[in-house]
Amino acid sequence: MKKFAERILAALVMMTVVASGSFGGVATVNAEGEASANEAEAVVAPNQVYEYDCGGGTACVGVVLADPAGVTDVTFFVWSVEGDQDDIISVAGKMVAENQYQANVDATAHMTGGMLVHAYATRNGVSEFLGLTYATMENANMTLIAQTLASPTGTIVLVDKSQNIFGIYTYDGEKYVYVRGNYCTTGAGGCTPTGTYSIGRKGYSFGTADYTCYYYSGFIGGTYLFHSVLYYPGTFKVKSPKLGKYLSHGCIRLDINDAKFLQDYVLSGSTVYIYK
Repeated sequence: MKKFAERILAALVMMTVVASGSFGGVATVNAEGEASANEAEAVVAPNQVYEYDCGGGTACVGVVLADPAGVTDVTFFVWSVEGDQDDIISVAGKMVAENQYQANVDATAHMTGGMLVHAYATRNGVSEFLGLTYATMENANMTLIAQTLASPTGTIVLVDKSQNIFGIYTYDGEKYVYVRGNYCTTGAGGCTPTGTYSIGRKGYSFGTADYTCYYYSGFIGGTYLFHSVLYYPGTFKVKSPKLGKYLSHGCIRLDINDAKFLQDYVLSGSTVYIYK
C-alpha cells in the first residue's frame, strides 16, 4: 500500500510540471482522423484542479496553481451534478506545497450524478476562479471486472462504453484497488473499439487548425488515444467540454486533469480494457 500511495503522490506532484510549462506548437499526431500542423502562440498551462478517491467515501480535492503569487487562501465549492446546488458546501484548502492546496470532503453526500468541484483563490485581496473538475465514485461492477485482469505494470485502465466512464486501478499485492475515475466521451456510433490493449506512446498535445487536445496516451498505436477534451487551437479555452457522451472519432476524451493524471500515473505497457 505504501508504493500505491507513493504512485498517486508522484502523479499529483507531476502536475506542477504542467503548471509552469508552455508550448510553441501542436504536434501532428492524428487522433481524430485529421492531419495538419498548427503553430500556436506560447501559452502558460492553466491551474490543475483535481480529485481522487481517498477511500471510505472521502474524496481528496486540490489545485496546483500556475502562479501562486499573491494567493493567500483557496476555497473549494463542492456539489452534486444533479439537482440545483442544494447540497453545495465550501471547504478551505490547506497549503501542501508552495503552489498546491488540498482538502478532503465527504464524497458520498455529493455524488448524485457525479460531483462538481470549483476552486477559488483570494489573490491580492480579490476573489479569482481557478478552475473546476468533476468526478464519479468507484463503480462496483468495474472493480469486479478489474480483478479478472492482469497488467505487467500492476496498473489497469478500464473503460465502460455503456456508461461512458473510466477507472484506473493499481495492484496492491492482493487485489486491484481503485485509484481514480470519471466520465469520459467515446466514439460516435460506438466506434471506439472494445477489447484488451496497452498504453503506448505519450505526448503533450496534438491538433488541427480547428482544435488542440492535450496529454495524450495511445492505446492502439497513434490511431486511438486517451486525451483531453477539445480546446480552441493553441489555447486552454474549452471548445467541446462534453463528457459522458458518444462524440469522438474513436478516441477517448477525458477532463484535462484526468488526461494529465493518466499520462503521469499509468506507465507505458499498462493494460487497457474497454468493454460495454
